[in-house]
Amino acid sequence: MAETIKNPKIKEIIIASALTLMSEKGVSGTSLGDIANKCEISKGTLYYYYRSKDELIFDINKWNMEQLTSGLLDLLDSFISEGTEVSEILLEMFKTISGAQTRGRMHLYLINEGLSKNPDLVKKLRDSYANWFNMLEEAFAQILPAKTDREAAARAIVASLDGIMIQNILSIDEIPLERVVTTMVSGYGV
Repeated sequence: MAETIKNPKIKEIIIASALTLMSEKGVSGTSLGDIANKCEISKGTLYYYYRSKDELIFDINKWNMEQLTSGLLDLLDSFISEGTEVSEILLEMFKTISGAQTRGRMHLYLINEGLSKNPDLVKKLRDSYANWFNMLEEAFAQILPAKTDREAAARAIVASLDGIMIQNILSIDEIPLERVVTTMVSGYGV
């Protein structure tokens, strides 16, 4: 029996439709049936591409993180080549992340699912975080003084970004990003 090849266009349609529905109805309020209906495909076709809602959500998060990472890398590269100040680079990173409400919701949903019951998801999230840490460490090697603990700086930035996402989603007062960055940068000795 020949193996059927999955069509990447259908996966893109599923991801885009799921993202739209989950933005409107929330993650828990969106069923795989809703997604199949929005895509105008059968549930069987949807299950062929995604065996579970968690698998689909992880792909959405992966896609979102790849888009965000690509954008941040481009931003970092352009700032580094222009000799932009560290504080301006961090401020732009924080603004970019804080504007990504849907991405933030999906990311937090995955973290919650991983913490509550899904060891496979925890592994995928750990790998995702490791990639972020490495990306930031490499960028920091170009912009922070040699004496800086770049690993600790990368972890502090990622932790801050997670916190900013949570605060934005919960609509906790407007975050004074400029002050946050100024405080962080002074701690890096820049």
